[in-house]
Amino acid sequence: MLDSKRLIGRHCFGDAPGALLEVAGDDETLTARIDRFRSLVVDLSAQLGWSEVAVTVARHDGGAMLVATAPEDRLYAATEVLEAAWIASAREGGGVDEAERERLRTFADEECDPRGLALVQAARERGIPAHLDESGTQVGLGRRGRHWPPGEAPALDDLNWEGIGAIPLAIVTGTNGKTTTTR
Repeated sequence: MLDSKRLIGRHCFGDAPGALLEVAGDDETLTARIDRFRSLVVDLSAQLGWSEVAVTVARHDGGAMLVATAPEDRLYAATEVLEAAWIASAREGGGVDEAERERLRTFADEECDPRGLALVQAARERGIPAHLDESGTQVGLGRRGRHWPPGEAPALDDLNWEGIGAIPLAIVTGTNGKTTTTR
């Protein structure tokens, strides 16, 4: 395993949040492990109650990037699932033992933030930028934004949407003149 990370927004593998695990190995080794890995990820995800998990594999010289979709409020747990599945995929006919499954269930349950997730989804339905991460729930931007620490997002019925929204954004790219242009 070379790297493990959360995918919190759109990325080159799709639009759904998830996790990425980059691994190294020769083609023969990877080919033998990837099918077991996929099966283990789907199995572990189902046990965690995550439906419709998609696993994508992008091979490259000397390794692969393994991506799986996951609930937006459980992306750290998703990285743990990928790592556990990759480790177990090295064992022929082996799987993930019950102690590791319990650790993953506990980890996912602790990360879960259903009110934050509901708030983010409601904001997006209103066309308001929103995201959920380790710092909490963010709805709207700038002075029109609101932030709540993890697990402290209000219930949808308790939120006054007045004044929450987006602000104009511009992206400046290029080699020269970005600072001058933005000023």
